[in-house]
This record gives sequence, C-alpha cells and structure tokens, in this order.
Amino acid sequence: MGQVNFTRLLWQGRRRLVTWPWMVHAAVAILCLSAFYYAVTVQFEQRALQELVARAAAPRSVESEQAERDGTPQAQLARFYAALPAESDRHQLLHALYQAATRHGLALEEGVYRPAREDSGRLQKLEITYPVRGSYAQLRGFLLEASAYNGLALEGMSFKRRDNGDHLEGEMRFTLFTRGEG
Repeated sequence: MGQVNFTRLLWQGRRRLVTWPWMVHAAVAILCLSAFYYAVTVQFEQRALQELVARAAAPRSVESEQAERDGTPQAQLARFYAALPAESDRHQLLHALYQAATRHGLALEEGVYRPAREDSGRLQKLEITYPVRGSYAQLRGFLLEASAYNGLALEGMSFKRRDNGDHLEGEMRFTLFTRGEG
C-alpha cells in the first residue's frame, strides 16, 4: 500500500466542489441545516419529553412505596378504624356541631337522628338531618367548620330562597361515623 497524498485529495475535492451543479450545493446546505435543526430542536424536545415522562412516573413510584410501607389491607383497615372518633365521643361531637352552628348564627332546631350499625359492629353510623334557616354566608361558614370534624360526612343538602332577600331555608343531611366499641 502506498502513502495517501493529502494534497492531491484536497485538490480533487476542490475541483469536484467547483464543478458540481448548484443543486448539489443546495442539497448539501439543506442537509447541514437539517442536521443543525435536529441537534437544536428535536433532541431538545426529546429530552424535555423524557423529563416529563420521568416526572409523571415519579408519583406512582412514591404511591407504590407508600402502599408497601402501609402494610397489609388489614393494617390499613385497622388504621382507618383507629382514626375515627370513639362511639362514646358521639355526644361531644354533636354538641360541638351545635356550637359551630350557633357561632355562625344558625339555629339547629329539631334534628332527626337515626343510628345504624355495620354488621361487623366496628363502625357506627348516625344519620343526622337538620332543618336550617340563614344566609348563604352563615350556611357556608357552618359547612366549612363542620367539614373539619373527623368522621362527619355531608350526605346532602337542599335549600330554597325565601322571598325576602338572601335568606335560605332547607335541610342538611350528615352522617357521623364512629368507631364501635364492640
């Protein structure tokens, strides 16, 4: 094998470059611009997409790790029951609910209370229906405060606007869940 004469290769390359038609020059320029465009934009967008996919996958892995830490479904159920208020605290919770209504200018008149028990006896339910009258602001304030009580769920509400302004009449239905003691 002989040595490569770089001077001769450069001369041949220049001669071919000069003798190529303008379309070949345009094709080479388009090829170079395409490579530059790909390097600048497409790869940047692919990296951004990969980061989004990684961020979207991250909460799932955190949730799965949390589920593993939480243990078995029986342990999760035991923690759920432990977080509910005890059945013996039911009267204190009802009194606190009544006090919250009074603080917001509502009078809870005749309430209807219907107790129910789960078959296993571990969960007690007390269905509560209160007729209420007051302004929108009073009702909203009461509902916001009542939502903070552990074990109290708003089941439904219905209101009618009275003729004389912003006063509403209606009823609120709650369910108080407590932990059974048996």
